Amino acid sequence: MMNHRKQWVPTNLRQRLLPYGLDFFEYALFLEILISRHSNMVGVFECPKYYLCADLLWNPEETGTRLEHLAELGLVYKDDSKGLIMINPTLGLNPIEDFRSPLQVNMAVKVLHHLPYSKIYRPLVKYLIALNKPSIKPVIKKLNSLCGLRDSE
Repeated sequence: MMNHRKQWVPTNLRQRLLPYGLDFFEYALFLEILISRHSNMVGVFECPKYYLCADLLWNPEETGTRLEHLAELGLVYKDDSKGLIMINPTLGLNPIEDFRSPLQVNMAVKVLHHLPYSKIYRPLVKYLIALNKPSIKPVIKKLNSLCGLRDSE
């Protein structure tokens, strides 16, 4: 079992999300995904829709509709077949981009080791490659193996 981590929420999050036109409930769902006890240091985690339903005390249809809308807007990526959710890395809310120490990178690889194979990781791989930070190459390599890409892709 993985330990819960503390997640910061930027003070300007509501302002940053204004262009997406989220209603109160969609914002609440996004916030729940961001600070969920199911989340991890990589920003990709197993969180089936029913976990979110239980956490927010919402019915599955309502949660599914709102989650689908967040995905359509590009705020989150999801893989329903694996129960995976990932916050869009370009929003700058995934702490992985700030990893500096080898210990953080090693822990991220360990976290990823527990996640299933999915194509959901591809946007994160592309984003991390674009950052061009040599310190996170082991994370990129592990993500590549989880989404079926070779290291050169």
